[in-house]
This record gives sequence, C-alpha cells and structure tokens, in this order.
Amino acid sequence: MPENGASQTGTSPDSSNSTTSQNPSDSSAANGVSSCSEQDVWSVVQERALVQALKTFPKETNQRWERVATAVPGKTVNQCRKKFALMKESFRSKKNAV
Repeated sequence: MPENGASQTGTSPDSSNSTTSQNPSDSSAANGVSSCSEQDVWSVVQERALVQALKTFPKETNQRWERVATAVPGKTVNQCRKKFALMKESFRSKKNAV
C-alpha cells in the first residue's frame, strides 16, 4: 500500500475502470522488474505535453518536475523524468549517427 501513496499522487481518474489493475504495475515498477509495463506506454498527446511542459518550465524553475508531471495527463514525476532521459538519449544517438 505505501507504493500507491508515493507513486500515484497525480494519476488521472480515467486510467482504468478498477483500481486493482493499477497495483500490479506499481509494484513491479517499484521493484524494477518490469521494463515494459503500462507506465512505459506514452501516447502522442502525452509526449507532446511533456515536450511543451519542458519548454514552459526551464531547468531553473522551482519544483520543475512536479510542474511538468502536472502538465502531462496520467503521468508521475518519475515517469516524466524517465521518458525525458530516454528521449534525450535517443536524440543524442540520432545526432551522433549523422
């Protein structure tokens, strides 16, 4: 139960019809077991919201990641940070390949 309070502070009510479906993905993500859970799936709308939020809240912004996560529907601070790191790595890989 402590995982829900810590990791589910900014979830949207439309994520699923039962709260029990969220618990398995939370616990597997907390244990680091699942690398391809529901949390890792990002819609185009969520990706665009993340990019826009990162532009809106620059690095020096107080509580930047909390604000970014608030602007991205259905994603937590940790999910946004992880996605940003993956996007940055992907961008650098593509840039180095050219």
